[in-house]
Amino acid sequence: MPRLVLFVPCNLTIVGADENALSVIQIMEDVNVPVDPAGAMEADASAALQWTALTLWQREPSDEGQSFEQRIQLARPDGVVGLDSIVRFELAKRNQRNILRVTGFPVGQSGICKLTLTIRAEGEVDWRPMTEYHLEVKYVGDAPDNE
Repeated sequence: MPRLVLFVPCNLTIVGADENALSVIQIMEDVNVPVDPAGAMEADASAALQWTALTLWQREPSDEGQSFEQRIQLARPDGVVGLDSIVRFELAKRNQRNILRVTGFPVGQSGICKLTLTIRAEGEVDWRPMTEYHLEVKYVGDAPDNE
């Protein structure tokens, strides 16, 4: 199995055209949501936030000629999975980057959202857990007053 080097949600990734260098912009830790204390929010509400989940894998000698699948899931604080993405990849070079661009983030419940990463060799049934990243949805302040 390849070795996981990096798994991080961020606001943006940039791959330079000249040197193919990777830049990670604004690593996400919290999602702050302005709320109106008088208004109710649906549990499955989503913000139109654009973000990226980045994985960087490093090839091990036994990975030569193999294909893999990585799975990224995002679960709301109540455990309901809202994002479930599977990406197939091969390690043609020493390192492999997988960049998942996402629009939308669950904000209907305050608390910890769990972003999980699993992997398996292509053709296998079971997923191998790799890591979990916690992002906290925080309700902050009052929404602007419309008076």
